[in-house]
Amino acid sequence: MKPIAIVISAFLLMQGVFAQEREAKILFLDSTSIKGYGEIKKDKIYFRVDQKSESTEWDSEMVSGIVFEGYGFSEEYEYVSIKNKKKPVLMEVIERGNLNLYKDNFYGMKVGIGFTVGSNGVSAGPVGKYDYSESYYVKRVNEDVAINLADRFKKMAPEYFSDCPTLIEKIKNKELDVDTIPDIVFYYNDYCNDYFEK
Repeated sequence: MKPIAIVISAFLLMQGVFAQEREAKILFLDSTSIKGYGEIKKDKIYFRVDQKSESTEWDSEMVSGIVFEGYGFSEEYEYVSIKNKKKPVLMEVIERGNLNLYKDNFYGMKVGIGFTVGSNGVSAGPVGKYDYSESYYVKRVNEDVAINLADRFKKMAPEYFSDCPTLIEKIKNKELDVDTIPDIVFYYNDYCNDYFEK
């Protein structure tokens, strides 16, 4: 098999690993839901009521998200509008409160040119590397669009959390920073509710 074919095959295999059907509950825009089996592929939800029925494709125009259930835990994904994107993006819900926290997971394959040394000398060819990255987005309950605080954190954080002086102090003292965005959101929801309600 040619090296490029190996890289493409590996990429397709990895996509399949992260898009496995599981017990789930699909969440409709009118706040109703149905239990069945679902999976996520490229920002689309594929869902069926039972294992004998055909899987159908759902997007942000029809549903608000999906909750995977089983083994004593649940994992929720919601369509979230973000700046500079025409369509909402399906993100994992990490925290709900006055400030919601979402995680955008990226799974992909980076393909480049690599060099190998063998008995025939040095040869160049395509090389694939599996890539995973994550970004955190926040959105208050009264906001329509989520923002990525990591973009220009030093400037954005003091403005965004100006309603909570104790949190601003922790950010200024570098007790909390761009690498601890989930902790910032947890703190805000736990200790800044009084500020939010004023």
